[in-house]
Amino acid sequence: QRFLSRGAEGSFDSGSLFSNATPVILGDEMRFYYGAYGSTAIGGGAAIEGDQQRSGVGLAVLPRDRFAGLRSVAISEQPTLKKPLMDTGQVTLKALDFTGCTDIVINADATGGEVRCELLNEDGYRMAGFEKELSVPLRKNAIRYRLSWKEKKVTELPPANYSLRIHLKHATLYAVTFR
Repeated sequence: QRFLSRGAEGSFDSGSLFSNATPVILGDEMRFYYGAYGSTAIGGGAAIEGDQQRSGVGLAVLPRDRFAGLRSVAISEQPTLKKPLMDTGQVTLKALDFTGCTDIVINADATGGEVRCELLNEDGYRMAGFEKELSVPLRKNAIRYRLSWKEKKVTELPPANYSLRIHLKHATLYAVTFR
């Protein structure tokens, strides 16, 4: 899917688009400024010198850190399942050293669904108190959602490497930040 498409015929950005190298981060937005011409970059013909030539600066805006995301699939018909899974997804991150980690923040849209998380030890076993069922679910659209569990806090973990497993139910995950 294209991030930035050319404009309608006759508009300043209907021919060529030239983006800047990096987005400008402003609050909870990522701003992508671009230059554009009504003619193409390769031989615009008469349009380059004609009165119809238009150029300008455009702006495309995305919510912060939402250039790409992982979303639950509508239906998963894996042959090993007794019945298909609907709007379900899961991602397990590589084990990281949690020494000094005080917060885990996610950027996700769970409007009409939910995101739950759990922590696993290096052997892949769930950590007591940090199971999916004990996580406080995200059930809305949030640029910054601090993960929490009903019984324990991340700061209570002994120093070690842990994996974060994220369960998506009709949701999209955009970013994870360890603080």
